[in-house]
Order: sequence, then structure tokens, then C-alpha cells
Amino acid sequence: MEASTAGAKVGGIVGWNTEGKVNDCYSSAEITASGSNAYGAGIVGYNEGTVEYCYSDGNVSGYSVAGICGYNSGANAYLRGCVAANSTLSGLARALRVLGGFASGAPSPSVADNYAVNSMVVSVNNVPQIIYDDPVNGTAKTSSELMQKATYVALGWNFTNAWKIDEGFSYPYLSAFDIPVSGITLDKAEAELTRGEILQLAATVVPEDARNQRVKWTSSDEKDCNSRCQWQGGGSRGGRSHDYGNGRRRLRRDGNVQSDYKGNIGEIHHFE
Repeated sequence: MEASTAGAKVGGIVGWNTEGKVNDCYSSAEITASGSNAYGAGIVGYNEGTVEYCYSDGNVSGYSVAGICGYNSGANAYLRGCVAANSTLSGLARALRVLGGFASGAPSPSVADNYAVNSMVVSVNNVPQIIYDDPVNGTAKTSSELMQKATYVALGWNFTNAWKIDEGFSYPYLSAFDIPVSGITLDKAEAELTRGEILQLAATVVPEDARNQRVKWTSSDEKDCNSRCQWQGGGSRGGRSHDYGNGRRRLRRDGNVQSDYKGNIGEIHHFE
């Protein structure tokens, strides 16, 4: 999302929140608010209401930028329970990890009210900034910590009705978007290999918009494989050829231990 107008207010969810409530949402939008005195942020550009239990992981650039809220104004402007997981923030005048500033009676958040990933790169006028934990920058957490349910429970997030998380693999996601996997298809159903020949298989998760796109490959051979699938023919032993066909039986869907991306090609070796 991009705006070059002076004084623009740009957010991944809401540009200008006038005493409304923004909660239980996330945004990966790339934000640019380049106009003079413009505000850009991952969730709300300019806030006069309540923002809580949200996270952003999109890059933000512009005149005055922040990971979650560009600015809080007024006695009813609250920011709490949010996580800034943005990779980079680049501001011309100001760049702060969580909140760009507050005024006009807006309450100051506490340092522990909001978190920010510790690997975030923050710069002002192209000069890298050294950031410390404080009310506008939040408490720094590692990426690993931000993939743990307990991190968000400590902030008050609702994992009963609103959120889910694949611990160790992802940031939280809304349960409404948890589209289940119905199966896996392979580009080859079976194959015969000669000695030394290599067969690569590609797997596709069905449906294509399923939330969990990671695949684990397993082999019937105890001397198994790593996360890629590449089968090598083993030749003959005692007059009996080794046929590594019907790869479908050697592929297993696992909801916990998975490869990194959709359609991963793997490596499964046969050992003599």
C-alpha cells in the first residue's frame, strides 16, 4: 500500500482509526507513506481508538513510520498486546519498532505491553538506529519466541476462538483461515529405476490454499532420508531387481515435522 500525499495516514489494516477498535488481525502488507508529515505503520497509520492483539510483518517506509501504529492521539488511544515482526522500518523523520509516538492525552503503553522482533532493521534517513526496549519500541523477542504460543498468551491473545499457531514453524494465524489439508499428489505415481539412475519427485498439497503447505518425506528403508526426495536405483541382488515404484506409499503427510515450502523436491537414498 502506498501514498505520497502530504499528511497521509497509511496502515496495513486501517489508515485512520477514529475511536474505533482494531483487534485480532494481522497484516503482511508492504507500506509506503512518502508524503511530508505522512504516517505509515503495519496495522494503523494514525490511531485515536484501541488497537490490540494484532501483529504485522510487512516492511514499512515513509516519512514517519512504525511497526504497528504510526501515532496515538487522544485520551482514548490505546495500543496493547501487539507484536511488530517487521523485517525493516525505514523513515525519513522517525522510525520506531511499535508506536511512532503519542500526544494529546494518549496514555503511554508500558514496555511489556507490546513486543517486537529483535532482528528488525530500523533506519532514519538511511542511518541505522540502535533500538532499546521502551514504551514505543516494545520488548524485543527472538523470532523463535514469536513462534511460540506462550509468547502471545502472555499478552492476552485468545487461542480458544480467534487464533492458532504452528509452534516452531509460524507466527499465529486466524483460525478462520485454517483450511485443512485433504491430501497430497505426486507428479509420478510409480517408476522403475536402473542402477545409478536418479528419480526426483515433486509433491503438491491439496487444496492449494491449505494453510499447512509443509511436506515430510519418509522411506520404507530404515536408513531414511532428509527433507528432500530423490530416489536412486540400487541395481540387483541375488537375481532380484530393486523396484522403488509406487512412491505414493513412501510419502507421508505430517502436521508437525515438515519441509519449508510447497512442492519441495526431496532426497531419499536407497542403501545397499
